[in-house]
Amino acid sequence: MLDEEKRQRRIGGSEVAGIMGLDDFGNDAWGVWAKKKNLLPREEPTFRQVVGKILEQPLLRIYRTITGRETTYLDVTEEDPQHEFMAITPDAVTADGTRGIECKVIFNDQVWRWGPTVNDIPARVQLQCHYYLAATRRRNIEAWDVAALVGGEPRVYSILRDEELEAEILARVEEWWRRYIIGDEKPPITGSRAASRYLSCTFPRERLDLMTPEAEHLEVFRAYEDVRALHARYEKARGDLENQLKLIVGDHQGLRLPGRCRFTWKKTKDGVYVDWESMALALLTNFIKDDAQRKQLLADYTKTKPGSRRIYFRGEEDEVIDVDDAA
Repeated sequence: MLDEEKRQRRIGGSEVAGIMGLDDFGNDAWGVWAKKKNLLPREEPTFRQVVGKILEQPLLRIYRTITGRETTYLDVTEEDPQHEFMAITPDAVTADGTRGIECKVIFNDQVWRWGPTVNDIPARVQLQCHYYLAATRRRNIEAWDVAALVGGEPRVYSILRDEELEAEILARVEEWWRRYIIGDEKPPITGSRAASRYLSCTFPRERLDLMTPEAEHLEVFRAYEDVRALHARYEKARGDLENQLKLIVGDHQGLRLPGRCRFTWKKTKDGVYVDWESMALALLTNFIKDDAQRKQLLADYTKTKPGSRRIYFRGEEDEVIDVDDAA
């Protein structure tokens, strides 16, 4: 069976944090479920994912230099014979078979998530390694190392076996798998990117008139009203406080509370861009004198951008209270 098919019907290590609500990249239980049920259009790997895959083996060479341990590259999906819900795709193991290795490339904007110790790295990575340890407990593997390139700096984090934690992870993942993948239950839909993609693709345009909500839907509608009102108040309060802090900062870079946090107000770098539309119109006007030819060229290069559904929240008199730009 192809690795993709194995991953489709089982739970992989990178999906555990989403199921448990601890994925800092926004993947959640609903997104995992929708992907397993083929409810989401397939996405091409991102640039960062491609770079991460390319650098796995160079990272292993760095790992060997730092630790002195020889490695065996794997990158093959394995099914756990004792747990039909498990599938793991380890990047590598040490040659003596005592440690697993996970390779991670961390770009500069994510460096702040990766601290000096293993307890200071994202929970999704810790959970992935504990899941791998749980799946390989019958072997002689004593730890799972994370070989990370953090903003260009190589680091090695070691996650040791924790049988109590591994048992809890297995129990929670198996229960979720039985309810939502094997069973016919649906997890609650969330505000995740995956959920938004699903809704936009499944219901790209409205076809019917306004509906009157059923009694069971009123609770959701009223909670939505309350949350929007609360959000508006907090947004205003945040704006007021930010301007007060800007006034305090003045021409300094910002404020710092040692050991806690910092608030900075700094100018971004100037950007340079080409206004292609204006340039094209100038060329069209200056070099093509025939009016009909200009109109034809404009028509040839005028494209239609498909619209998307937006939320308009209206009061009783049909005035627009708020507009949500999310598709």
